[in-house]
Amino acid sequence: MIHAHSFPSSDSGYFMIESIHDPIEVIAVFTGGVMKPVRFRWKNKTVKIARVTGDWVRHEGQNKIHYFALLADNQDYYEVRYDTRDTTWQLTRVWMEG
Repeated sequence: MIHAHSFPSSDSGYFMIESIHDPIEVIAVFTGGVMKPVRFRWKNKTVKIARVTGDWVRHEGQNKIHYFALLADNQDYYEVRYDTRDTTWQLTRVWMEG
């Protein structure tokens, strides 16, 4: 399933840090077969998610990679991914107000 990616535009006062690919620890809930991240830990900091603004799936061969566009409580935006092959989470991109 593909949903629109919802990230801030370049003229909205945010700047993007690209290609982070840091491993993260995620707490997610599963409701009605849908996975939703609610908080994650990155660089010894807990980030609470205010809203999932988009989600989509990419296929790499037989493997599914689930992506999530997230708006944090602190108003920063994040893109995270969940790899079903090795059940790991990564922070892939960050948009910070600046």
